[in-house]
Amino acid sequence: MATACDAAQLTGGRSWAALGTLMNMTKLKTIRRGAPKAKLIWANTTPLKSSPTNAPPRQATDARIAARNDIALRFVQASQIPVDDLYSIAFGHPEYHSDNVHFNDRGIALQAAQVADGIAEVLKPLKIF
Repeated sequence: MATACDAAQLTGGRSWAALGTLMNMTKLKTIRRGAPKAKLIWANTTPLKSSPTNAPPRQATDARIAARNDIALRFVQASQIPVDDLYSIAFGHPEYHSDNVHFNDRGIALQAAQVADGIAEVLKPLKIF
């Protein structure tokens, strides 16, 4: 698992981890204040079809995506928010992509099924009627 220091190294020495965490905490407090009974699920960022090597500091790579996902994961776990791990189901599966970032119909169907299952699991304990 990457650390905040790893993330700073991956972004060319820029430290965005603390600011990102603070922003997420503020957003979560706003959601909780406006909709205290809202059910939340966090989905991580998906990998690239082909991750570049020796990329410039601000270009996306799977290593940078994983580092940012790890930082956010610590925050959402501390906030007891369920996680939908879309990164793992797509990593190593270039056949799910239509280009380097976007997914084709097969990848979208796989993600949609996982998202639907996660929503159903979170809503299962609710009594609607």
